[in-house]
Formats: sequence, C-alpha cells, structure tokens
Amino acid sequence: MKIIRKEDRTTTKWSGGTTSELFIYPEGSSFITGDFDMRISLATVESSPTVFTKLEGVTRTLMVMEGTQLLEHENEHTADLKTFQRDTFSGDWNTKCTGTSINFNVMCKNDAFVRVQSIPLVKGMKGKLDLVDTLVFLYLKEGSITIDGEIVEKDSSVVLDKPVNLEVMEDAIMIEVTL
Repeated sequence: MKIIRKEDRTTTKWSGGTTSELFIYPEGSSFITGDFDMRISLATVESSPTVFTKLEGVTRTLMVMEGTQLLEHENEHTADLKTFQRDTFSGDWNTKCTGTSINFNVMCKNDAFVRVQSIPLVKGMKGKLDLVDTLVFLYLKEGSITIDGEIVEKDSSVVLDKPVNLEVMEDAIMIEVTL
C-alpha cells in the first residue's frame, strides 16, 4: 500500500488550466515522454472553450469533480457532464471542451479496461477491500478514512496491492480506479 498526499503531487500548466499528477504507472515513467501505461491526474479547466491535447494511442476517462463540462468529440459524440458524471473517449479524437471545472482524468494505453467510479462513504462504515483487480487506486475527494490503521485525509490517494481494512472516520467521497 502506498499513500500519496497532496503535498507530494506535481502541478503543471496546460493550455486550458493546470494539471496535478496523482499517479503514473509504471513507477518512474513520464507523461512528457509518453512511456506510461496509465496516468491519473486532477485538472482544472479555466479557459472556455479550450481544445484538449491529442494523445495518440491513449484511452481517456474524464470525471467532473466540480463544475460542468461539455465535451465535443468531432465526428464522434458529445457529452454534457455534471459532477461525478464521466465520459470515456479516444485521445486520438479532436476534443473541444466548454465550461470550467475540476476533472479527474485516467489515461490508459494498450486498450486496457479501466473502471472509474465515485463511492459515497458514511461515517462509521467498516469493511475489508479484497483485491481481485491488478491495480486499485483510491482518491479521497472529501472526508477522512483509515486504511489498515493509516489515516487518509481529503485530497490524498492510495495505491493498493493487497487486501486492506477500511474504516470511515467522517463522511467521505472516494473515487476508485480499477485496472
């Protein structure tokens, strides 16, 4: 298990706002050089409208965390997203976005199947997370939980590689990514 705290993230600018890398796999790979298999980030969209950077060979899943986002994928489809709604699309597509928001982004290569979901948690919930997937990544948008006794606060992430015990210390919203 690895906990990634907010202060451990790197934030950079892109043409429409900022992006903060939460996780990249394999460890040591780079978004800039493109040698990653999966990248998870939080991005702000501050300029509207803006055009997303094309990412050849990458499948993207975008979930709105705050605000609204209209994604127009040229000659494909349009997605009008509100909080916790998501859209999956090819990085090869020409994509224009309208609206301002904070987005949770998962980028995968090699046609990997990835599931992205928001899970509300209520104070006092307890349970065991058994892993059946190859990778489980958790981002805590709100609240506080403990995982195997380790406190995980709002805006922190956890990479799981074994079954763990979870307890919700205060109402929380967790984003789960499984690969």
